[in-house]
Amino acid sequence: MSLPLRLSSIFFLSVIPVTFVHAQCAMVPLSLADRVQQASVVVEGRITSQLSFWNEQQTMIYTAYRIDVYKIFKGAPHGPFLTIVAEGGTVGNRMITAHPNVSLQPGDAGIFLLTGNPYGLAGEAAGYLTCYGAAQGFIRYNTDARSAADPFFSYPSIRKDVYAPLLRLIGRSQYREVKAPDFFTDKKKSFAPPVISSFSPTATVAGKLSAHLLTITGSNFGASYVAGISKLEFKNSNDGGATYIAAPDNHIVSWSNTSITSWVPTGAGTGTIRVTNNLGEKGTSASSLTIYYNETNVISGGTYYLPDLVDDNGSGGYTFTYNTSFNSNTDAVAAFERALVTWRCGVYVHFTRSGTTSTGDNASDGINVVTFDGITALPAGVLGTAYSYYTSCASGVWYVSELDLKFRTNSTGGITWNYGPGATSGGKTDFESVALHELGHALQLGHTNQSPATVMHYALPTNTDRRTLTTASEVDGGNDIVARSGVNNSCGPTKMIALNSGNCSFALPPVADFSASSTTVCKNKTLNFTDLSTNSPTAWSWSFSGGTPSTSTVQHPTGIKYKTVGSFDVTLTASNAAGSDSETKTNYITVNSLPSVSVSAAPCSGGAVLLTATATPSTGITYQWKKNGSKISGATNSTYSATSNGEYKCEVKITATGCKKTSSGVTVTITCRTAEDHWTNAVSVYPNPSSSEFRLLLSHDLARSLICIRDLSGRLMECIRPQAETVYVGARWPAGTYLAEYHWDNRCVQVLRLVKE
Repeated sequence: MSLPLRLSSIFFLSVIPVTFVHAQCAMVPLSLADRVQQASVVVEGRITSQLSFWNEQQTMIYTAYRIDVYKIFKGAPHGPFLTIVAEGGTVGNRMITAHPNVSLQPGDAGIFLLTGNPYGLAGEAAGYLTCYGAAQGFIRYNTDARSAADPFFSYPSIRKDVYAPLLRLIGRSQYREVKAPDFFTDKKKSFAPPVISSFSPTATVAGKLSAHLLTITGSNFGASYVAGISKLEFKNSNDGGATYIAAPDNHIVSWSNTSITSWVPTGAGTGTIRVTNNLGEKGTSASSLTIYYNETNVISGGTYYLPDLVDDNGSGGYTFTYNTSFNSNTDAVAAFERALVTWRCGVYVHFTRSGTTSTGDNASDGINVVTFDGITALPAGVLGTAYSYYTSCASGVWYVSELDLKFRTNSTGGITWNYGPGATSGGKTDFESVALHELGHALQLGHTNQSPATVMHYALPTNTDRRTLTTASEVDGGNDIVARSGVNNSCGPTKMIALNSGNCSFALPPVADFSASSTTVCKNKTLNFTDLSTNSPTAWSWSFSGGTPSTSTVQHPTGIKYKTVGSFDVTLTASNAAGSDSETKTNYITVNSLPSVSVSAAPCSGGAVLLTATATPSTGITYQWKKNGSKISGATNSTYSATSNGEYKCEVKITATGCKKTSSGVTVTITCRTAEDHWTNAVSVYPNPSSSEFRLLLSHDLARSLICIRDLSGRLMECIRPQAETVYVGARWPAGTYLAEYHWDNRCVQVLRLVKE
């Protein structure tokens, strides 16, 4: 059906509200100032009714919401109410959901930040407004606590943290009170608030309906469940637990003053549980319930159903088709297909891809399109949206009849994509993580909000990669849905045929990557390179700037020599039958200079040859002398005194880089006497022993010679300045042993032992 032109008259009829599941996923936060600036209308209001309708082309279901206006902060709405519209809804046996979107239902009150709708609707609907930034265009009131929250921000006091900032940002010139709010709950003295003492299990899943029950025990819950007053509430996984969502009436299995048993509703998240008794008094659990995963529900006529995946393409599952513009972005396609294979091999869901289409927007047209948002822009702050189209072929039988995925165009709305496969940094958003998340919604998984965050977490910050499925969350939830979808329904398409480990992978272009044995090398050294490309490349083309050889076609090149100092790029193009990918690492290899060194030899003197190493640079270096190719222990100075024959070299190393060079060899032959040899025969004695006197024969300059005689006790007996080359001593010495010291230039250079008989 299409929406009647005068929708306003229908809102006053008795209508059964149609509720559907939306999610605040794949979003980035928008500041209040930005939302206020971009919105054309800002009002305080409450949803009083809703109605879903097809557009004229019968390609999309929308839901219109009537808002009773209480305060006007900006803009000039006509009359005491206005109408807003959002994508998705249920009409007859068809339902469409958009993830993310604003989640609204009658009774919701808060601040609406609105702008004109971009959907090309006809007639009266053309003038409907829409929430700016999707879910971020509604600041939801907690009417009991008089606080508020949106998907990213909490406002402890409506008066101080909502009204006051709005008036500061907009001014008072447009402010007008239409009527006094009647939705706030008066605070009453609590006499017997509910007390939650325990709940079981303490960890579970949401949206599985009767398959998973939660039992809460305590006191003061009220004797029975009173619709419209009694509530069992769970933290909202779609806003990180900033607000609560209530279990629908038909989820309550039993209720007594001390015990409640209920299904855990879709959208429930990790956090505390809150109970409201029949007196309107509230009690909150001291501990948190853990929700591992959420499954999407179809809600029709107030009844909740689990939709199945089916054999949509006649080959066992669903085929995604790329919009031609999306397909031309090879990096985006590669990232999307990595995400697709992660789900295919993680839970064996039968999703595949094939072909291209000129269709560039979401529509119920039988095409499971993957596209950027060039035709109809995504709401501000939204990274990507998954559209699920449901069909009912019999009472209680709902299946997914189409899936569309739309992503923000790169560099729009303040978003810059990292297409990977490298880690995300520099303020970018990881496309593969967003694709993985939106494919999770296509699989019919909802949000999580537990810590640490998983793929299906409700928000994705910049510089963050979430590319791995978590077992207790995405894997277990996905396996449950795939298993459920592997059974034929009583009507509609046949069951989805699950993949397996043997066919879950499909040919993907390689993702080129590589490493080097080292990224810093000294001149004239060689390096080896290792191919790290994924997706099984079969051909490789390497380019080594500054290297010899400069190219290679082997998978793991070795012996690439760098003869020139500098920084050099390395490029690898990896290919297989599905395509190719290139990776260039700029300035990847740094080649450092070698020192220069030469060795000079001084003339032989005193039985040694002094070797001197001269190096460039002259500082920040170390020395190591070698003889005949072996290191000389401790010879680490710039000079070395060689005392034996051989070939000597000096190795010089630059401390900062480790680059070293060894000098040419210098051959040393010792042709001069050592100091000890020079003085060994300076004085000779005869006879020795002697019974009379001793004759000392001198061979050096007499003027610089001195002979001193000592007994064995060290007592100096006499010193003689020689006047001739022969000196006679000891004629009158008593028998004994004496020491004759020969001094040259006041240095004792020889000692003789004399024995007197």
